[in-house]
Amino acid sequence: MLLRRFMGHLQAQNWFAVGLDIIVVIVGVYLGIFIGNEAEKAQRLGESTIALQSLKTDIENDLQSIDRIITIHGHIIAAYDELIAELLKPELDKEAIFAADNKVSVLENPTFFPNSSTYSLMLNRGDLTVLSKEELRRTIASLFENSYKRVEAYSAMSDINSDTVFRTIRSYYFDVTSSSLVVENDIDLARLRAGLYSQCDYSYSYQNFLIKSVRPVMVEAHKAIVDYQTRSK
Repeated sequence: MLLRRFMGHLQAQNWFAVGLDIIVVIVGVYLGIFIGNEAEKAQRLGESTIALQSLKTDIENDLQSIDRIITIHGHIIAAYDELIAELLKPELDKEAIFAADNKVSVLENPTFFPNSSTYSLMLNRGDLTVLSKEELRRTIASLFENSYKRVEAYSAMSDINSDTVFRTIRSYYFDVTSSSLVVENDIDLARLRAGLYSQCDYSYSYQNFLIKSVRPVMVEAHKAIVDYQTRSK
C-alpha cells in the first residue's frame, strides 16, 4: 500500500509527497529499531535485577560461612595455645598434653570457599554493564576479582599447611593408639613445638586476613547492592 502510493507520487512528480513518504518510512524504521532496543534493554535489566538478587543472596550465605570459619579458627588458635603451653612446661604432663591434643584433633581446619557462580554468570551475560551505577559495578568487581582471588591463594596455602602439620608433625610425634608422646630428645620436642607454632600462626594470620581484608569488602558489596535495590524501587 505504501509502496503503491509512493510510486504514484513519483510518477506524478509530486516531490513534496515523495519526500513525506520517505520521511514516514525513515521514522517508521527508526521507531521500530528504538522500540526493539528498548524492549531488549528492559529484558536485560530484568535479568540483571534477578541476577543481582541472587548475587546478594550468595554474599549473605558467604558472610554466614566466613563468620563460622573465623570463629572456628579462633577455637583452633586457643587449642594450639593450650597444647604449646603444656609442651613448654619443664615437666611434661602426658595426660594434660593429650587432653590438649584431643581439643585440636576434634576441630576441623576450615577454608573459606566463596560462591562465585552468579557473578560468573552475570559477567558472561554482560549483566554488570546494565547496572546504572558505576560505583556498584566497581565494588562488586573488587570483591570477586581482587578479594576472592586472594582467598583462592590462601586456600591453596591452607591445604598445604594443614597436610604438613596434621598428617606429618602431629601424627609423627603423637601416638594416639598408645597415648604416648614420641619425643626422644630436646630436638624432637623443639621440632614439635615449631610445627605447632607454625599451624597456630597460620590460623591466626588466616583468621586476621578474613576479618580485615575479606569480610569488610563483602559487607561493602552487600550494602551497595541493597542501596541500589532500594533506590531502584
